[in-house]
Amino acid sequence: GFNKVFIYDKFDKNFFSYFIRNNFDYVTIQEIYFYECYKIDNLEIYKKIFHEIDEKKLLIIDCGSNIGCSTNFFLNSYKNAKVISIEPDEDNFLSLKKNVLNENAFLINSAISNENFYYQVQDNEDNRAKKILITDQNNSKKTITVNELLNDKRNENLHPFLIKIDIEGHEKDLFNSNTEWFDKFDIIIIEVHDWMMPGKSVSKGYLNSIVKSMNNNKRDTIISGENLISIKYKWTGNLL
Repeated sequence: GFNKVFIYDKFDKNFFSYFIRNNFDYVTIQEIYFYECYKIDNLEIYKKIFHEIDEKKLLIIDCGSNIGCSTNFFLNSYKNAKVISIEPDEDNFLSLKKNVLNENAFLINSAISNENFYYQVQDNEDNRAKKILITDQNNSKKTITVNELLNDKRNENLHPFLIKIDIEGHEKDLFNSNTEWFDKFDIIIIEVHDWMMPGKSVSKGYLNSIVKSMNNNKRDTIISGENLISIKYKWTGNLL
């Protein structure tokens, strides 16, 4: 069954709620709303550089949305954004649909990858950390790519502002090829999972992409909790 958790928004001064199923869902809420793992507007570089985003219609892609906490966090933080929320697991996706009721959210029950593969979700007891398995069974669902989302006519007038990636080790495949989208985003937030899949160099593709992007653009890389945050900027003044 479902339980409800109520959260008080100290900025908008109102309550909102989440449907949760278990302690894993509750931990997700704690990470996002208590520890604020995706909060970036308190960073000095953000305050100096992104004052102009209010004038743009932003695109945010949330890869690995789970029950929708991260999607709602982005929607509440950036009122001028469309958030594409991607979650491969069907049970998680049902919770996501219950929890995300914003017209600026576009919900997709699929997995993000570098190419269109058939995939299955690996069963385990932890609803927070389900991994996808690439398969050759054509009766399975197919992954989608970041390039497909950016090339979608419904998104062509949106500014690629932020992409969040928490996909339980599949970042190894995501950054294996077709990463030209990387430079288009101002902010990239990723949780890498080398700790969960030792000996597989899961973060290698991401690190190669970040180095390549830093050769083309000015980027800062910031460690925030479990996440690496990369911020692209053009500003050349004194931050101090």
